[in-house]
Amino acid sequence: MYLTLNHPEILLHLKGWGIGLWAVKVDGKWRLLIKTTKEMILTAKVNEGFDLYLVPIAVAGAHSYCLMTVFFDDDDEPLAIRTPLFKNDECTQNLFELLANDKIDVFFFDEHDRELLSWSVTGDLSGMRARLMGAQYFSIEHHREMLDQAGMWFGLRGSEDDAAAYPMQLVNDLFPSDFVILDARVNQHDFHGSKKFSFTSLAREEPGAYQELDIVFLLRRVFSGDSIYLNPIKEVDGLEFVDILAVGEFNAYLIQAKDSPNTQKILRNTIQRKRTRSIAQVKEAAKQLQGAFSFFKENPKLRFKKEGEPYLVDLRDFRRHDERVLARSF
Repeated sequence: MYLTLNHPEILLHLKGWGIGLWAVKVDGKWRLLIKTTKEMILTAKVNEGFDLYLVPIAVAGAHSYCLMTVFFDDDDEPLAIRTPLFKNDECTQNLFELLANDKIDVFFFDEHDRELLSWSVTGDLSGMRARLMGAQYFSIEHHREMLDQAGMWFGLRGSEDDAAAYPMQLVNDLFPSDFVILDARVNQHDFHGSKKFSFTSLAREEPGAYQELDIVFLLRRVFSGDSIYLNPIKEVDGLEFVDILAVGEFNAYLIQAKDSPNTQKILRNTIQRKRTRSIAQVKEAAKQLQGAFSFFKENPKLRFKKEGEPYLVDLRDFRRHDERVLARSF
């Protein structure tokens, strides 16, 4: 079952939902929607499952739990989603209804509401249910304190805490996971430099173009398509100005995108190696941005090429505020 193919109306709700766990009833059955990053989704696929932790929380002498969904790309510092559990909260109650089952259909979505993985998983949740029944639940105004405590606890957890987690293991695919999504929506691809369509997939050997488009799609929620320029090419020398340029009424945003392949090999790298790679990418992007700003200062009327034809982007109003533009770009 590919959820959004059978129930496209779910996309209307997904747009308003943030990163996290969402229990919904579809065709009379509770199902789990996990909206998260492509790295967490691929880790779940590679590991053929994920783990649930009940993290103890204490507020004003009362004790409760925060649910953590953990994806072990690294044994010591895995990727995780923190889910506070509140009293008199519909989302929390829906999760409780879902967790009454040991076999759960799970649908993974990225930040652009693209369904990238569909699974049926199973695990023994009887112990979790017993612990949840005896807990006291806090009101939503304590959410920040709950999230902070959960993060601190998880960072200090020991082997006994890991042993007390609830593993959820893949039973079967609900839809084949080796597919590519073709998006040909006109309003999604009305920016400068668009090919009028785009592809995406969970595994990404060459990340650059995918990452740039993902950033454009995020910007498209705020800017009109006519204000966004993907890979603008300078007319003067035929070189790329920046990866993405977004021009608003009061600010211009110059963006260099850096990402790593989304593959099993990259996920299995150590945290230190990932950190070293990320720092190198930030330094490289900063150097490229400095070059773009130097060109911007000298040429506030930027002339680009689009399909072989010249066009003009006038940034003279922003040259007086170039330090502000620089700060916002980072």
